[in-house]
Amino acid sequence: MTRKQYSPEMKMQIVKETLETGNASIVARRHDIAPSLVARWARCYKRYGTFYPQRRYQEQTAPVFLLITRR
Repeated sequence: MTRKQYSPEMKMQIVKETLETGNASIVARRHDIAPSLVARWARCYKRYGTFYPQRRYQEQTAPVFLLITRR
């Protein structure tokens, strides 16, 4: 079974409807999409301005090595 892909224009339309109505479940039923998916798109759009979640830590940290010596 293949996953259905939605165009950015379709996602934007659905997110706008969700933000206007304030109810992702109603909009999801109207478009025959899982409510959790619609809610995720709306949440990501409100937080990041895009439909895709951002990485939690953008900066890469270098590993720390400790030098242990015996006396």
